[in-house]
Amino acid sequence: MHLRTKLRAVAAATLAVGCVKPPEAITPQYVSHIQYQSLTCEQIAEEHARLSARLTELSTLQQENANTDAALFTVGMLLFWPALLAMPATVDRKGEIARLKGEQEALDRVALHKGCLIGQPDADTAAAGTGISGAP
Repeated sequence: MHLRTKLRAVAAATLAVGCVKPPEAITPQYVSHIQYQSLTCEQIAEEHARLSARLTELSTLQQENANTDAALFTVGMLLFWPALLAMPATVDRKGEIARLKGEQEALDRVALHKGCLIGQPDADTAAAGTGISGAP
């Protein structure tokens, strides 16, 4: 019985550390818009496209890892608990995805302020104002 208790503790710790969040559950990290203020609308659009491509790539990888973790968890809990030990082997790209989402939001704020027509800023951002001072 004592060994089972230890194994359950290891499984619980693995779950706490090993579960990868799906990309849509990752909140953007704050990124200042100041670094983008000097860009033209064309440059903003190019940077937005570059960020979008990288974010799509990382989000696909993150979703695959989240799916793998979910499958390993199910197998581990139902059939074979050592499968839970493989969960930390997946790569969590949460930090980079959060940063890229934040950079996109910063670009959206500058684009909105300058009147550039790229991407669609969040309705919340538009409703709250741009928070950017100075001339375009």
